[in-house]
Amino acid sequence: MRMRLAAAGLALAISLLFTSPASATPASPDPQLQQRHRFDIHVQPLNEGLRLLAMQSGVRILFSYDVAASIRGRRVEGFMSTEEALRRLLQGTELKYSRAGVGVLAMHYRQPASCAALSAAASAASPAIRDSTVAMRRGSADAACR
Repeated sequence: MRMRLAAAGLALAISLLFTSPASATPASPDPQLQQRHRFDIHVQPLNEGLRLLAMQSGVRILFSYDVAASIRGRRVEGFMSTEEALRRLLQGTELKYSRAGVGVLAMHYRQPASCAALSAAASAASPAIRDSTVAMRRGSADAACR
């Protein structure tokens, strides 16, 4: 069971890595994100805060457990929309979210402009150059492009 969860998490992380946030966002607003709920989420590791936000709002949130466990989430308390609660929870972190479907959110790192340019150049390059770029990003440059 634990191996299946790890494999599913790895598959999700890989798919989120190669999915553009703009392409994952539906054209119309998601009514589930605009619904108001009562939230009571204390300061804690972000993985637990995201889990509670999902339980209290009914939306699904896709995220890397290991990354979120190393980040502290902010306190979210009161009656507000799911989107506002998520913004408050993520405030001060390097994470942002995109819509991955109706009632589904995907978490990812903010990319500095230089990383976005590197990704665009890599996707337009030949396969040999693309492979080199991917290998470079896995190295020390990867930390700057999260």
